[in-house]
Amino acid sequence: MGGGEFLSVITWEDIDPNRSRTGRAPWRETFHEVKALRRAHIRYRRSAPPPPFSYAVTLEVVEEGKLHTVRLWDNADSVHEHHEHIYTRGGGKQDPLIMEFASPNEAMAAAIAKAKREAGEMVRQWQAS
Repeated sequence: MGGGEFLSVITWEDIDPNRSRTGRAPWRETFHEVKALRRAHIRYRRSAPPPPFSYAVTLEVVEEGKLHTVRLWDNADSVHEHHEHIYTRGGGKQDPLIMEFASPNEAMAAAIAKAKREAGEMVRQWQAS
């Protein structure tokens, strides 16, 4: 993405553009409140059984009436390749950090835990970027 652009909301079409042609089960989605921050939440999405699971965990914040993605963890390229994407205000989605996990379930749990634990600092970094 070019300068000044950002992805406000991640859709499953962004994560898996072939989703409608894969014949996979529907996606499941839940939200986790970030108690320390007003107007922020963690969105957790994953494919329904059977495994292997595709997933995305996003830390999102509402600012000036718009929903913004601050951080994204996913396995969009391969069910066994786990990414962490930092978003900036000016540059949008940055290249991924590749994370090592034994399974998608382990990666999802780690992403949710990190988002809950570090949400305040992640949002501050995004606001300053």
